[in-house]
Order: sequence, then structure tokens, then C-alpha cells
Amino acid sequence: MSYRKANIIKAIFCFLFNKSKYISIATSHNMAINLEAKDLKKLYDEGKYPTEESLKNTEISVIDSANILQKKIIKSFFWILLILVIMLIVGYFADTIHPYLSFNFGYVLSVIGALLILWGSLISLGPELETYKGKTLHEIFFSAFRSALFILGTLCLIIVVAI
Repeated sequence: MSYRKANIIKAIFCFLFNKSKYISIATSHNMAINLEAKDLKKLYDEGKYPTEESLKNTEISVIDSANILQKKIIKSFFWILLILVIMLIVGYFADTIHPYLSFNFGYVLSVIGALLILWGSLISLGPELETYKGKTLHEIFFSAFRSALFILGTLCLIIVVAI
């Protein structure tokens, strides 16, 4: 079997919509990284690597990392929802938000942008999922996801300034 590094866009969609496919892609990716080591590459060429045990350990590691990452994303998302609800309640009692007020697209877009940036910040808190080289798929995915939140949030805020 040949192992190759993953396409991050495909990995993100698989993580979000098809976790079993993500696990397969991430296992292959992580094995490809392992084969960058000369000693493991030599064993691979000789047909002695990966062993069933090393392949199973890599898959278990991928599953554990994916579960931790999924929990971080969901937990931080619910914190954002809580912050949004608190903001709406405070706005209502401060007499700045009412159902009868006209819809202000710029205001809504600025709130969305701020919440996306906040989500990107909150998701970064807590224990990291880092290896010593930082090349595993969950690390690349996490960095890309966090960057996407910051970019989309900043884009929303820039659009508000432009309109």
C-alpha cells in the first residue's frame, strides 16, 4: 500500500461530513510523514514496515486526535452561541435591540465578523494537539480551520467598513 499526504481542502470536508473517510485520509497522511524518516523508509522498502501494530496505533492516534478536535470545535461554538444570546439579552434590556427595529445589514455583518474572530480565538485556548514536528493532519486541519475563521471574520468587518 502506498501512503501519501492529504489535500487539506478534501480533509476539511471529510472531517465535517464523512469522519470515517477523514480517518482513512489522516492515517495515510500520518504514515506518509513517518516514511520521511530514513530508517522507516528503508524498512518500508524492505516490506517490514508498517507492521499491523504500528498501523493500528496510527489509526487509534488519528481517531483520538479527531475526537479531541471535534470536541474543541463544538465546545467553542456553543460558547459563541452563549455569548450571542447574552449579547442579545443585554441589547434588549439596554433598549438597543427590539423586534420592531429595522434590519441593519451592516450591524448584523459586524456582529457575525466579531463572533467568527472570537470563535477563532476561543478554539485556540486549551491544550494543543501538537506533535513535535507539527505535520500531522489534525494539526494542519486545526490551523487551516482557525485561519478560515479569522479570515472570514475579518472579511465581514472589512465589508462593514466599506458599505
